[in-house]
Amino acid sequence: MQQLNRPGWIDFPAPDVGWQLAMDEALLWGAENGLLGESIRIWEAPYLAVVLGAGGSVAIDVNQEVCTTDNVPIFRRASGGGTVLIGPGCLQFSLILAYERHPALREVKSSYDWILTQVAALLGDTQTIELQGISDLAVSDRAVARKVKISGNAQQRKRHHVLHHGTILYRFPLEAISRYLNAPERQPTYRGNRPHESFLINHPIEPTDFAEKLRLWWDCRAEAIPPEVESEAEKLLNEKYSQQEWTFRRA
Repeated sequence: MQQLNRPGWIDFPAPDVGWQLAMDEALLWGAENGLLGESIRIWEAPYLAVVLGAGGSVAIDVNQEVCTTDNVPIFRRASGGGTVLIGPGCLQFSLILAYERHPALREVKSSYDWILTQVAALLGDTQTIELQGISDLAVSDRAVARKVKISGNAQQRKRHHVLHHGTILYRFPLEAISRYLNAPERQPTYRGNRPHESFLINHPIEPTDFAEKLRLWWDCRAEAIPPEVESEAEKLLNEKYSQQEWTFRRA
């Protein structure tokens, strides 16, 4: 592992999901352009929202009519992965890491394995939390003798850095997911074609405890957002994340 500066811990309180997605991409842009180093942050949407992966399809993944009726907004992030429903009770964590930090970060599969092994250790007993599929964390449900998902993850990769997006379900209304999301077209083998409410489960964590463990694990230092990065986030929000052309680029 290279000796790099300690990652910066970024606080960005914003009530809008579009702002949060724009800030993640802006922080990655800032790291690539030498305006700041690696960074880590946590946020949580204050309302239910659908977030598509960069290549996700609204028509395939989303029950758009119900979203419109219930005023559940739809966004699209810059990282890959599947479509998710987020909101209160679903913690988001974002890691922007330099490939120089560890050789595993240079390849997609090994980077997921390396990052998620550490996240699993912070969440609890690594004997009960396992990596499943390409980018999931799951636990055993003894009632049905199957693995159930607690965390989904996605990445956006640039020349020198990776942006790793992760979610952790902890007090989320799981019954709402099938109302707004269709069954995914592509599924990991361990899902076994189960509906959302049977495939997902809340994991007993407290967000403040997990945040503190994450800060300590990475030995983070508090870091202010450079003005250039905040300006880039505002530009991305106005020109991309608030635009229908981006959100519905694959209908």
